[in-house]
Amino acid sequence: MSSDDRWLVVERPDGHRLSVPLALVRRVETFASVTDVPLAPDGVLGIAEIGGRVLTLVDPRPFGPEAEEEPGRIVPVGLMPQAALLLAGRFSNIAVSLPAGSRIRASRDAVPGGTRVDGESLVRLVRTEASGWHGGAAR
Repeated sequence: MSSDDRWLVVERPDGHRLSVPLALVRRVETFASVTDVPLAPDGVLGIAEIGGRVLTLVDPRPFGPEAEEEPGRIVPVGLMPQAALLLAGRFSNIAVSLPAGSRIRASRDAVPGGTRVDGESLVRLVRTEASGWHGGAAR
């Protein structure tokens, strides 16, 4: 089984589960704070300096198939230490927020009932950027 067939499963402290194809994952790093970005689309928490780069930090729940069930902007709480899942390839400017206390494991399958963070859901975010909001990068 190649890494293209495996998933990284994240169980958040709030019980929400995320599944990310292992091929999209670069690494996990901690960060200290998030800077809010006015008028950012739902799911974009802001920008954060992670691993020496300024990245767009997202909570992927609004980009998943259940997006219509969970409307509204998700706001991070304070400056609590947390981690981010840094993505690879054409999504290397995006980091997925992992609240403190999240558990991570590899799996052969995506977890049913959670959010799949895959190329399709990330393309929706990239399209949002292309339509006028430009993430953490100055253009």
